[in-house]
Amino acid sequence: MIYDKSEAAQAFLDEWQSDSPDVLAHTSGSTGEPKLMKLSKKDMCLSAEATCSFFNINSKSHLLLPLSVDYIAGKMMIVRSIVSGADLTIVNPCSNPFDGVDMLCGIDLVAIVPAQIPALISASQNIDFKHVIVGGAPVSQSQQKMLIDSGIDAWVTYGMTETGSHVALRHI
Repeated sequence: MIYDKSEAAQAFLDEWQSDSPDVLAHTSGSTGEPKLMKLSKKDMCLSAEATCSFFNINSKSHLLLPLSVDYIAGKMMIVRSIVSGADLTIVNPCSNPFDGVDMLCGIDLVAIVPAQIPALISASQNIDFKHVIVGGAPVSQSQQKMLIDSGIDAWVTYGMTETGSHVALRHI
């Protein structure tokens, strides 16, 4: 079940449930002019299944999405929830998306960008984050040290919109 559906999340779900074999995604523009492209739903499902298998995500899991659904990372968290049957809570994508989040059950997987690392570490005093994936920009040495020192199981992702999600993970 997906909680706190935003308009963007609902629009993506509508597109996902359409008869088209593809969904549209915008590139970030980090490697050139941002562009609109088609991504295969089949490829997205295969990627989501691999990630869910790696992190042991299933129908008893809870995922947290503090990223924009307009980009691949947000779309893929929704797809991971769909293919695994896991619950997904969507929160406002900002520098401190965990403010006011009360997750007594803990979070099995959350995807963040490096700018959200300080807020994640602060929130980890009250929320049990089992696995964290960090992508969208380089993770600095000091950010990596912060994550290691906090004891959070974090992984850097490598990929982009054009690859339909991450293609590799590196444990921090």
